[in-house]
Amino acid sequence: NPPMFSQAQYSTTVWEGNSKGTFVMQVSATDKDQGSNSQLLYHIVDGNHDNAFIIEPSSSGIVKVNIVLDREIRDNYRLTVIATDEGVPQLTGTSTILVDIVDVNDNQPTFPPPSVITVNEGKEIGSVLTTVTANDVDTNPALTYNISYSDGSFSIDRFSGKVTLCQKLDFESKKEYKIGITASDTAHVAHTHLTIIVADDNDNQPFFTQPFYQAFIPDNSDVAHSILTVSASDLDSEKNSRITFSFVGSAQGFEIGPTSGEIVANSTALEVPLNNLRVIDLMVRATDSGKPPLSADVPVRVKVGLHGSLKSTSIKKEFKLSTKESTPYGTSLLRISSGPKTEETSTKMFNIVDGNINGTFEVLGPHGDLVLMKPLDRETVDFYSLKVVRRSENASPSMIFVTVEDTNDNAPQFEKVQNSVNIFEDVPIGHSVFQFRGFDDDLPPNSDVNYDIISGNDEELFKIDSQSGLVTVSSKLDYDVGFSSYSLVVSATDKALPPERPLCSIATIGISLKDSNDNSPSFPVIEYLEFVGENEPIGSTVCTARATDMDRGVFGRLNYSIETSANVDVEETWKLFRVDPLTGLVTTNSVFDYETRSRYAFTL
Repeated sequence: NPPMFSQAQYSTTVWEGNSKGTFVMQVSATDKDQGSNSQLLYHIVDGNHDNAFIIEPSSSGIVKVNIVLDREIRDNYRLTVIATDEGVPQLTGTSTILVDIVDVNDNQPTFPPPSVITVNEGKEIGSVLTTVTANDVDTNPALTYNISYSDGSFSIDRFSGKVTLCQKLDFESKKEYKIGITASDTAHVAHTHLTIIVADDNDNQPFFTQPFYQAFIPDNSDVAHSILTVSASDLDSEKNSRITFSFVGSAQGFEIGPTSGEIVANSTALEVPLNNLRVIDLMVRATDSGKPPLSADVPVRVKVGLHGSLKSTSIKKEFKLSTKESTPYGTSLLRISSGPKTEETSTKMFNIVDGNINGTFEVLGPHGDLVLMKPLDRETVDFYSLKVVRRSENASPSMIFVTVEDTNDNAPQFEKVQNSVNIFEDVPIGHSVFQFRGFDDDLPPNSDVNYDIISGNDEELFKIDSQSGLVTVSSKLDYDVGFSSYSLVVSATDKALPPERPLCSIATIGISLKDSNDNSPSFPVIEYLEFVGENEPIGSTVCTARATDMDRGVFGRLNYSIETSANVDVEETWKLFRVDPLTGLVTTNSVFDYETRSRYAFTL
């Protein structure tokens, strides 16, 4: 009779990194013959790469680790085991052992060499700039990413490594950022840094050093006469800041240096108005070399000679006008006098005597051109009542009422946001987590706010109401299987309508899950088959049971016990063994006699 194994195939698991000699399992075979014909020796004959396992002693069937196992080199073994009797001729039985190597977090994550990326300064807030990825040859746990040092301009998705822009970039303020990034597998931390170079966009239009220019050409001037040089600057760099000057519209008799801004008048070619005013109004444009090019205009008033006398004109008593708060300073908003032109073109004929808050306006020239001298801000002052008087006449004052219209120049702002909130993993779907509240200083629809989660919600476990900003749970949470914390990046965007451009702000909140005791412990096998020698003393080791619990912390700490029974009729096998409640080590509580009984069963 050949030996027969108790199982045609065995399965077991063993932790990588265990020391040589660690117990793996015990195989067992029987032989119906008697005497030496039934005495068996066990050997591993195939699949034992690197001699990783050994049966020692060979008569016991006990399989032990023979080397320090490394799951990253080999994650499973298929061992062929034979049992050979000592009869003549020798007969053999065969079985297979499948050994899976359990991963231990024994390798540190690694980053590739540090990266350098270039980002245009016009990149929108919330844009994903790049993805940082580290490598870890271990299977679990998953890597999590964090920023170790930064000025708050960037954030990183904890799980995907996506780097997101959190604040508006400005090449003119800062041209390069360096942020530190870490990757952690809970036991080890790897470090790297990311260099972000800001590329210049043509986002600044040229601006003149004066809101308007005036010049005078005498009657006896040379034919070609330099009358004025305009000057403009641009905050951008390189070609985006190179400025060329030109005239807008008709400028017969005048030339302007495209780079110098010098205006030259040819007195023989001038088209002087046939009236007493003898004023020529020009418009000069400064254009940068960016793509697309940006430009700014400035008015230039040229007076040619002096003739005639001042004539009295009548003006209205009340003017009403509206202008956008984005109106560029230097713009002429209104002409007070509509009477005949006068010859004293350089004389200031009107004064603002009341209501001119912060000197925002000025009335220039003999016809009373109301010129905007400083930028408007509706959120600060939305209405002006200007009292204007004429200097040369004893006339009653005029009132100019200026209404400042809203421009979408304020991004939504968040009210104070908590850094983090804690919720239990077993909260129901729809549970309220946090409510973002934003405000916008503009007027509707520029002040109406939409909310959206733009990063940190790859698994779509949360959702946000676009109108109220309420964040709720949208899928079942699991502290034990998934991640225990999340970092959501939320945007608040206003509802500006074209041609206005919507503006947005972002805020970040951390959500930490609290563990609930929602997982039962489990053993890796449904049955342990162990052996103990007869006459072994009390306290002899039988095996070590290792159960796992997906919960963490106090809920994941296990207590081992042997199930008892109050039924006196039930066999009291459980009394013959003991188990350590903390380690799961099973030992004998009695001395056994093979001839009296050879098999026992109890429940752990």
